[in-house]
Amino acid sequence: MSSVVMQAEDMLFKDEEIKDVHNRLINILWNSFSFYELYADGKLETRNSKLETKHVLDRWILARLDQLIGEVTEAMEKYDMVRATRPIKDFVSDLSTWYIRRSRDRFKVRDQEALGTARHVFQEFSKLIAPVMPFIAEDIYRRLKGGKESVHLEDWPKAGSVDQKILENMEEARKIVSLALEARSKAGIKVRQPLAKLEIRTDALGSEYLEIIKDELNVKEVVVNNALEGDVCLDTTLTPKLEEEGRVRDAMRAVQDWRKERGLKPGETARYEVPEAEKEFFSKHAEEIKKATNIEF
Repeated sequence: MSSVVMQAEDMLFKDEEIKDVHNRLINILWNSFSFYELYADGKLETRNSKLETKHVLDRWILARLDQLIGEVTEAMEKYDMVRATRPIKDFVSDLSTWYIRRSRDRFKVRDQEALGTARHVFQEFSKLIAPVMPFIAEDIYRRLKGGKESVHLEDWPKAGSVDQKILENMEEARKIVSLALEARSKAGIKVRQPLAKLEIRTDALGSEYLEIIKDELNVKEVVVNNALEGDVCLDTTLTPKLEEEGRVRDAMRAVQDWRKERGLKPGETARYEVPEAEKEFFSKHAEEIKKATNIEF
């Protein structure tokens, strides 16, 4: 309620605004935390500090956390609840749609840096939201087995030095992704369909950012071309080889949807009945499909 009211206005209770906050904040936060819990290693539960990490996504979300703590703390100290609560939604969106989603493969192999970073972020975030989302904060904190009996007995989190450079670089990478996705949409090519190449004009991003762009856009390579007129140029030419790779991705997606419908856990192996018309294709790509979906057929 605090985040949607304008300063100096009367506060009105509206069901629509509560539903909006629930759908665009609480649900997203809880889904992100549930995904972390699904893969969390019990050995991390006793840790009270973040792991040292070199991965750019980990360093970025930690920088975003420091930025958020600074913004919320400054506004809280001025008793400005509107400015204190509004950045929370943006952070949860970044955490879910960029960090958690881009780190899924690392979570699935139980990468300790990714899981340790996520645990640290959720724990510090629970302290930050405790004054305005007390019950959700308490639930997250207890599930993480925080050091105190309650999150409400914890000290207020302190922001570290914000790495502005990594925030700027990631913002540029996300801008490139957005422009290239728009080009995909105009060409009517879904993201699961691999493409050969993306050309970008900027040469300011290092290889770690280019790898994220490449993976997010499902392209074989990202090439810097300073002569481009626009910021990006996506090669939308589909070769037979690329189209076949796209069919493999579609098959994997269909199997994953099938697993989800049956409530299968990530580690569970299941037998999948391949449709008659797809048997030859599945047989040709059996090793790749089985590895990605944990099925037998």
